[in-house]
Amino acid sequence: NLSDSNSTLKIYGFPLSQPFRSVILLCLANKIPFNYIFIDIFKGEGRKPAFKSINPSGLVPVIDDNSFVLSESAAILQYLCETRNLSDFYPYDIKTRALVNQWLHWSHSNIRIGTSKLLVGHTFPKLTNSEEKRIDGLKGFTKAISYIEEHLNRNKTTFLVYNKVTIADLLILTECDQHLPEAFNLFDYSKYPLTLNYIRNQQKYLNGDYN
Repeated sequence: NLSDSNSTLKIYGFPLSQPFRSVILLCLANKIPFNYIFIDIFKGEGRKPAFKSINPSGLVPVIDDNSFVLSESAAILQYLCETRNLSDFYPYDIKTRALVNQWLHWSHSNIRIGTSKLLVGHTFPKLTNSEEKRIDGLKGFTKAISYIEEHLNRNKTTFLVYNKVTIADLLILTECDQHLPEAFNLFDYSKYPLTLNYIRNQQKYLNGDYN
């Protein structure tokens, strides 16, 4: 059982939510106890008044840390690192931290959009314009992966910022791994060997916590 019902840190989420999974990975990797509260997005629980009273946007993840409520995955990841002193995942050095922040911001306006459209088009094929969304998502996702591939080739680091996993890597990992052959198999990584290696290295780095 990943959840500790006695923990004062509550995490509201849905397993197929990539941002939610990044928060869970950070907690597991650092042995942070949390109380997982399942919100069934497929059944519309995110739109119900009970949940919208916690997060008016109706989105996951959301945390309640001893009555302090916070939404938005990047903000949550930063908050958990700062309150739990997770300096490897969010380095104290100002310039290194700025590079982590750069990737957090990049993720939301790039790979996140591509993944969302690609998965919606695949998961809900009967929706209006689902194929159009899938094609558009694939185009956006390919552009984002190409950008990561170029960065890894240029910087020669194992991960995005330095040779340890940061919260930026966690946020982007969960956007990438659902397209692998062992998951939904929606993207061919064979043309992007550095990115595939980057994903696999994170899985190894996180070890059992990733599984």
